[in-house]
Amino acid sequence: MHVTSLALVPLTLYFVWLALDLLHRDYAGVRTELGRPVTAILLLAFIVSGIVHMEFGMRSIIVDYLRGHSRAWALAANTCFCVLLGIACVYAAMRIGFTSDVF
Repeated sequence: MHVTSLALVPLTLYFVWLALDLLHRDYAGVRTELGRPVTAILLLAFIVSGIVHMEFGMRSIIVDYLRGHSRAWALAANTCFCVLLGIACVYAAMRIGFTSDVF
């Protein structure tokens, strides 16, 4: 969890800067910016590291506070939720990145 925390510090700063920069653009400008390779890669890194960090954090909370069968079910639900959320976010980011007219 410490590695994802360290990775999220610069990625979050970049994401906040990007979001503030995109506020002043129209729809086509946002798609163009998100379609650039460096922006798309950093956005994907932010998404993946954030979801992995979330999964580790929720896992530690579940292990600390739940016992028995409820712990097993909660761990399985946590993993499934994080995987599905990750797939949806990565799909959305890649779809925007690959369908823009940057290249």
